[in-house]
Amino acid sequence: MSQPARNVGVIGAGAMGFALIERLIKRDFSVWVFDPSPDARKRSSDAGALCEDSAEAVFEKGIPVITCVASPIAFKKTVEAALAKPVHNGAAPIIEASTIDTALKMEARAQLAQVGRTLLDCPVSGTSLQARNGDIIVFASGDEDALSVCDPIISAIARKTVRAGKFGSGMRLKLLANHLVALNSMAAAEVLVLARKAGLAPEMALEVLTQSAGNSRMLEVRGKMMIAHDYLPATGSIDLIVKDGDMIQNLAREVGCTLPLFSRAHSLYHSAQDEGLGAHDIGGIHGYLLGLNSEP
Repeated sequence: MSQPARNVGVIGAGAMGFALIERLIKRDFSVWVFDPSPDARKRSSDAGALCEDSAEAVFEKGIPVITCVASPIAFKKTVEAALAKPVHNGAAPIIEASTIDTALKMEARAQLAQVGRTLLDCPVSGTSLQARNGDIIVFASGDEDALSVCDPIISAIARKTVRAGKFGSGMRLKLLANHLVALNSMAAAEVLVLARKAGLAPEMALEVLTQSAGNSRMLEVRGKMMIAHDYLPATGSIDLIVKDGDMIQNLAREVGCTLPLFSRAHSLYHSAQDEGLGAHDIGGIHGYLLGLNSEP
């Protein structure tokens, strides 16, 4: 396999996709982009990307393409676009970075192989802000030759790449990581609510706790927004953690694993979503917990 130097496509310019676009441009890649949203395309164009009017137009370039979409429907449409543009030299792997059910990815992998395209399962761990700074982890799984072709691209966006093994292992690792994101964000929110109720200055409590044995990356990343009650724009939303949480619970059922802590946290995220907080950052669970602790 050979790769056209420093050329890459990106399908999906939402919060994470756009952060990847910015990072790739910063690392001197030429980036072709499609997103169904005109606003997302304009934002990408303003950042220096070359925007197309369809996913098919990106796939016909014959270059590696990162897909980073938010829903199974969007994923299926993206796969249909790739199927419409066969390749013959194996030079255009698809780096599938979305958090989408593994069964859908497996089905798409088989379909795309029929038109000469190799689908790689490469979900990312980190927020869009971390992605913008190249501070994410990519859980890369699938065909080793295709992964080698994509190494320069993945290395440009990631602080660390984990070669997870067979196709689908990347998604399982991603779900494990998101399990901890959900629990650690909930724990950070809860302890800052407790600090406030205990009469401690939130800023002081946050500074001390991030230096303590109980520190977590989520306390560091989301603690300031929690004490400022500043949950928009989201770098990772409550809607997304609920969606991912559903997949985590499906995985647990599939392998016969009981998750008592996660099940309770997931229920609280669902309740926050039901209260209209779905678009808020995951850190917005702090505001929801504050509401549960408000004076009668």
